[in-house]
Amino acid sequence: MVIADREACNRTDSLPLFFLVIFDHRKKKKKKQIRVSWVLRNFEDMSGKRVIAICMSGGEFQTEKGGALTYKGGDAHAIDVDEEMEFKDFISEIGEMFNCDARTVCLKYFLPDNKKTLISISNDKDLKRMIKFHENSNSADVYLIPEEPAP
Repeated sequence: MVIADREACNRTDSLPLFFLVIFDHRKKKKKKQIRVSWVLRNFEDMSGKRVIAICMSGGEFQTEKGGALTYKGGDAHAIDVDEEMEFKDFISEIGEMFNCDARTVCLKYFLPDNKKTLISISNDKDLKRMIKFHENSNSADVYLIPEEPAP
């Protein structure tokens, strides 16, 4: 039997705490109580890494004091990205969201705590790296930058 701790279920800062209660059916008494919240956390970790990619287009970068870049204006859409998603599916979903040919844009993002250098996403490996780099946050900002025409 699994019993939830009601107080813990109402908290939003952590997973609910559950206890596995083992009864001795012959004596009708509780034999053991084991905290199993760690099982839920491990189960969550086993489900794979994922991040919400907040895709932005139509705005422009501005340089702040100290060299950090900020993005102003444009449209934004969110895509749930996990380790199983392939780059071709990611780019296809972006194209549908922004009603554009996503092959004509470059995809870039910032590493956490670094707003000075944009990192490119151009294949499956790059996409998986972005997910890995943002595993401790819920989201990653992805910028659609129009490709410059070849001279």
